Amino acid sequence: MLPHAKKRVLWVDDDPSQLLVGQSILERVGYTFLAAPDGQEALRIVAEKKPDLILLDYSLGDMTGKEVFDLLALQHENIRTGCLPVAMLTGRGATPAEQRALFSNGLAAYLLKPFSEPELLNVIENMILMSEVRATNRLLNQELEDTYSSILLALASLLSAKDNYTGEHSGAVLNFVAEVGMRLGMEEGSVYDLKLAALLHDIGKIGVPEAILRKPSRLEDWEKAIMDQHVVRGYEALKKLPRLKRVSEFVLRHHEWWDGRGYPDNLAGDQIPLEARIIAVVDAYDAMTSDRPYRKGLSQEIAIDRLREAAGTQFDPQVVECFANCLHEGLLGDRNVNLPEL
Repeated sequence: MLPHAKKRVLWVDDDPSQLLVGQSILERVGYTFLAAPDGQEALRIVAEKKPDLILLDYSLGDMTGKEVFDLLALQHENIRTGCLPVAMLTGRGATPAEQRALFSNGLAAYLLKPFSEPELLNVIENMILMSEVRATNRLLNQELEDTYSSILLALASLLSAKDNYTGEHSGAVLNFVAEVGMRLGMEEGSVYDLKLAALLHDIGKIGVPEAILRKPSRLEDWEKAIMDQHVVRGYEALKKLPRLKRVSEFVLRHHEWWDGRGYPDNLAGDQIPLEARIIAVVDAYDAMTSDRPYRKGLSQEIAIDRLREAAGTQFDPQVVECFANCLHEGLLGDRNVNLPEL
């Protein structure tokens, strides 16, 4: 019996004799054999019986094997990720373009007829082994990502413990930036990094003395110089983690100005990463609308007016208008939230 025996193998073929031969071969070595004579039955069996592997003949009565595969890949993410491997069985060679299209959509193997029993079993074993490796890797990656997110939230909590306003402010900025990033055309991975940067954009303030951090009045020049170093401190701490290298750059740049008069390096315009420009706008808005011990927060309308007044000097005008539109359309939540899940 093979190491992966008892796995469920679905064989899709409109030739009954091929199904009988396949059943004899696979059951003899311990696989559970499932059969489908056409594409519609194959789709039903995959949904109901959840096979571990699919052998799909290219020539079927109701539709081609490629059409069945495309439908399966559309309906089942584990096919696209290779966790449910599919092999195409065909008596004709596919063009290189056809093969590339199938493999890019998740096809695991392409087996030309006629094939021997040892060749078939070897392909099946290799496909199952690779699917198990992929499934294990996905599980480990998810566990690492969950642990990683917990560590980042713990860091943000440390900042909250030092200064409650700063911690709440970071959570609110995170809550706002994602919608703006998506509206400006960012892909999912970039939006995730944007959220991380928003959560951690003030993490360098952990190193700022509390007397300066909590000072209710205007900072002296020497105090402001110390406060301004929080972007560098945050960058230096985060860049040491490979996963946060890009994020650290956004943290470093979120106080650069559109006209080049910001800090720490006087970058201007598109030299400033878009993520940092988004955080700059949302950061300023949340600061203006938050209640502080020494002043009442501004209304949404006044804060937006001030952002627009500073568009083209401090802020990217496109980001300001996108953020204002999101606010007016009610797409952004309440700032008074707990730190949301990443």
